[in-house]
Amino acid sequence: MANEYVDAEELKEWLGIEGSDQDNTLELVAEAASRAVDSYCKRRFYLDDEPTPRVYAAEGRFVFVDDIGSTDGLVVETADVPGSFDRTWTEGDHTGFGFLTQPLNALARGRPIERLESLANRWPCGEGRVQVTAKWGWPSVPADVKQATLLQAQALWTPSGILQSAGGEAGVVAVSLEGSDSVTYESSNVSLLAAKELVATAQSLLARYVRRRWVI
Repeated sequence: MANEYVDAEELKEWLGIEGSDQDNTLELVAEAASRAVDSYCKRRFYLDDEPTPRVYAAEGRFVFVDDIGSTDGLVVETADVPGSFDRTWTEGDHTGFGFLTQPLNALARGRPIERLESLANRWPCGEGRVQVTAKWGWPSVPADVKQATLLQAQALWTPSGILQSAGGEAGVVAVSLEGSDSVTYESSNVSLLAAKELVATAQSLLARYVRRRWVI
């Protein structure tokens, strides 16, 4: 497993657990709690290791994108004919095909880039005309997100070392993030879990991180 916002050691310190007997289950708890945070916020906070391309449609001067957490490897290309991305745009170019990342200074403030604004020229109109290659996610995991993950993990944990659920049935935990593949864990001491039901204290911490706009 990967991309958890807390690890087993942090959970043990938070929950007051000693030894390593429960480490495997604690890793399941950390993953379930992390994906519950993602699902509630309608975004994820870990950063990709490598840039990958995604295709968007422009809205006037703007292209609204998924969260971009780094300008390393950022490439913006457009196509006059869908699928043929033969024009590369340059950040800050005010005379040719240039763009700005928005919000301004987002990465310096620990926030992601959420949209691209064209400068001298407009983006081409139509579906599939803008391709953005980037490292998707956030620059780093915010402290509020880590705290909310710990609170959610605590709500899933019982003194006997199993995840809690309303039904209390043991078996499979299915954690799904909308728009991505589901993640399924199998363990003899893991209960069925509705991972999207975030505890109220975690919701309060995450209120300002919830994505309000769906990307086209």
